Amino acid sequence: DRVNIGSIVPTVADEQLLSLLSGLNPKARTRTIVDSLMKILKLLQPFMIILEGDGDIDPSSWSLLAELMQRASAECPQIMLIVSSRDAPTITSAASNLRRNAVQVKLTPFEKYETELFLRVMLGVRNRDIAVDQKLLDVVHDRANGCPLFIECVVRWALEKNMIEYVEGSKKMSLKMLDERSDDVTAAIPRELSNILLAPFNNLPPPLWDALKIASCIGYSFDADLYSTLNQVLDFMPKIRELAVKHECFEQTGSHFRWKQQAVYEAVKSLLMVNQRQNIHRMIVRAFKQHKIANDDIDVKGGDVHRLLGRHCALAQDWAGAFEQYMKAGDRAKATFNFNEASKMYEEAIDFQAKMT
Repeated sequence: DRVNIGSIVPTVADEQLLSLLSGLNPKARTRTIVDSLMKILKLLQPFMIILEGDGDIDPSSWSLLAELMQRASAECPQIMLIVSSRDAPTITSAASNLRRNAVQVKLTPFEKYETELFLRVMLGVRNRDIAVDQKLLDVVHDRANGCPLFIECVVRWALEKNMIEYVEGSKKMSLKMLDERSDDVTAAIPRELSNILLAPFNNLPPPLWDALKIASCIGYSFDADLYSTLNQVLDFMPKIRELAVKHECFEQTGSHFRWKQQAVYEAVKSLLMVNQRQNIHRMIVRAFKQHKIANDDIDVKGGDVHRLLGRHCALAQDWAGAFEQYMKAGDRAKATFNFNEASKMYEEAIDFQAKMT
């Protein structure tokens, strides 16, 4: 009942499909790809496509999604497209129909009264005569910063520690005093949310912790085949699979891995200083360059290694390396007649060239 559309779309430019689509202009190629997707999606509807992550969507993918949604009303009406982004996504002109038809929803942190409503649901409090103690509400709202996912983490942690109880006399859900030597009942709940989120992983051996940190730098989701080069230097993917199976850190669909809890992903990222993250990105770039990944390998892995390395060079603040890799990514996109993508890659290269001066 689950289809990973992210495993379908990035591979539409592989060598075999390109040979079938050779000679078509980008618009005709997009329509041909959507023809194939429609045959699948008609059978799967009702269907929801969710694109989530930290980065922007590239222009060619916007074009594909725009064509998909334009056709959906007539051919596949029970389909919903959701694009989540930290910042307002830049919708290209090719996807103008999405601009007109999309509903933009801005998610903001909970106000305290909303935290209380969510807290009541989590505690199973349906009786309006039962209140939530103000200290309990204040500490949960403070630790979670109004984020529903973090509220859930704090409350589950407190429940596991038997720190929340119903007080018959006051008819309130309250924090239980665990340490009689302390006057502050809230002191037992860690101020740093990462301490709560990462507590299950405190006993991980250092090599697995290193793999978690590398994965947090790569992103919220990643493809094992694309990063298989790291296996030779760091034994990376075997450790990721161990973390997925034994410690439930990741969900796996085929070769695609995704953090099981975004809150844990954010917490691991927060442990790294800026220079530590930069060093990890430099290490990733070195691992790829040492093994001289060629264009023949790129198609097998279902992605453009130059664009991948350009991103890691940029995050390592290696502007010269980012310029070189994005130029190569643009050249490769142009060679496959993906001129929209080539233009985007060259623009990225120019931006990094400006940072070199």
